Amino acid sequence: MKKTTMGVISVALLALGLAAGIVMVPAKSARADEIPVIKDNFPDDNLRDWVLENYGDTLSDEEITNSEEIDISGKGIKDLTGIEYFTEIVYFDCSQNDISKLDLTTFHNLNFLYCSKTKITELNTSNNHHVQEIICIDCPLTDIDVTRSVILKVFDVESDDLIFVDLSMNTMLEKVSVKSDKFGGTIYLPPNVEELTVPIDWEMKILTKDKWFVKRTDWITDDPSGYAYADIVFQYDPTIKYYEVTVRIYATLVSAKYASCEIDGEYVYEAFLPQELSRTGEELTYNYRQEIPATGHDWGDWYVSRQATVNKAGEERRICRHDASHFETRSLKKLTPTPTKKPVATITLNKKNAEVVAGKTITLKATVKG
Repeated sequence: MKKTTMGVISVALLALGLAAGIVMVPAKSARADEIPVIKDNFPDDNLRDWVLENYGDTLSDEEITNSEEIDISGKGIKDLTGIEYFTEIVYFDCSQNDISKLDLTTFHNLNFLYCSKTKITELNTSNNHHVQEIICIDCPLTDIDVTRSVILKVFDVESDDLIFVDLSMNTMLEKVSVKSDKFGGTIYLPPNVEELTVPIDWEMKILTKDKWFVKRTDWITDDPSGYAYADIVFQYDPTIKYYEVTVRIYATLVSAKYASCEIDGEYVYEAFLPQELSRTGEELTYNYRQEIPATGHDWGDWYVSRQATVNKAGEERRICRHDASHFETRSLKKLTPTPTKKPVATITLNKKNAEVVAGKTITLKATVKG
């Protein structure tokens, strides 16, 4: 199966926008378009040696663009950090390595995935909408999510720890092979799988889209990531098989009226789920209006904006830190005039006693103080 020809099926997939894209920023790059092949970027010695051997000391944009086929099988790699730089991968084989984590987030063009004889426990292809073939044999897988890989044709998985697989959304499947030592597992399938191998003691159920309905939609707008999204909860016809699935779709902010100190605001979000990813097989569009409470005032300290005088009251003012056009004032009393003391004068004569003869005058010298 590993030698399958890499033919790319041209399918009119809608722009899904269902998961946040990750833009990898090269660390310590020599130029804007080059990634140094160093320990900071490729911490695993064996992976770094493989990149050095095949690409040299730096990894250019052109080399990334031309690297559609990556085969690092049997290289003794334990950590795939750095492989995310190869964003144009179509064919990826990481089999027979000691890796325990497989992050496929940046591989948007991935068609063929081979990860047999590794230590991975989780396989998630939510960002890989073009995957056609997955072969993962002899791995301790416990959790598999391939529901968004809608053109998947071959699914071959073997894990002694696997107990549940949902392939009901993969309506183009031609071959399914699931092997597990777990007793009493469950597998959900789409109709018309041509070649099927499952454990004999597993429950096998074909789920058709006409039996699904939307039970509810939960909106999350305060996620720490900063994204808003809708969780659409689908339920299968409970008279046939009770089964619920939550599909998360990221929402677009279509309009925003920002809250002010005194007036409430409003955000309007829209979430769109294309029919390829809808359990009901129908396009679904949801809108959500989120009321944003007024922020209230955040007043600064009072300061004197007009000094008080004897004849006129003064004014203090404080300004809202949210909006400088919002302010409060309060009056300062007029100044009270300071009373002036009346002057007091003392007169001292140069004589305390004097004899005055009738018809004569006498002159005294007076000293005035005050």
